[in-house]
Amino acid sequence: MTIPEMQQVAARLSKDQGKPVKLPSYKQVRTAVQHLKMEPELVAMREGAKSVPRSRESAESFVLSIPAPALLT
Repeated sequence: MTIPEMQQVAARLSKDQGKPVKLPSYKQVRTAVQHLKMEPELVAMREGAKSVPRSRESAESFVLSIPAPALLT
């Protein structure tokens, strides 16, 4: 989002809320960007992954997901 876009959003919010809305500081924007860089879903999309990596499952839930565990060899 560019500065003019942020100014437009701030102006619209000020109009809607009836009180002035300040633009975020450089530090606030930089911190938000740093947090977004660490989001696993966004990292996967940025790297072109076909799907979002799933978190590891517990051993119990893995075993329960096998339809016929006795047939495993």
